[in-house]
Amino acid sequence: MTPRCDNRDEWMGPSLYGDLAFTDEAAAAEHLEGCAACRGESEGLKALLGALPPPEPVPVAPRRRSRPWVAAAALLAAVAAGFAAGRGSTPERLASPAVPAPPPPRAAAVSPHPAPAPVSLFSPAALAFLGGRREPIRSGNEEPR
Repeated sequence: MTPRCDNRDEWMGPSLYGDLAFTDEAAAAEHLEGCAACRGESEGLKALLGALPPPEPVPVAPRRRSRPWVAAAALLAAVAAGFAAGRGSTPERLASPAVPAPPPPRAAAVSPHPAPAPVSLFSPAALAFLGGRREPIRSGNEEPR
């Protein structure tokens, strides 16, 4: 950055606080020697900064020590509460009393009618495609059953 009159807002403040780089500080001092307007403004700002009281340090709250056992105790309490809440809940107690239990299965009665013929799961189009076969087509690598 080259200190000039038209950009003094960029370099004069940092120069007063000593925040310019070494080369920029030397260029700023050289400009102030040759420019009466910038030198007058710089001296006025230095006087204003000298009249201000020094800033007071901001108090920092003391840092609280971490207590990992508090988190562990809270987790243990939550697990214990969940266990205690679920201890009295058995599947039988959770079942709704309004729904009756299904009756036990009875022994199969012998029917006087013969069993129906098996129904093909293949559609007529699938049977035509398979050539009337009802077994899946196997590759040549499998052994026959």
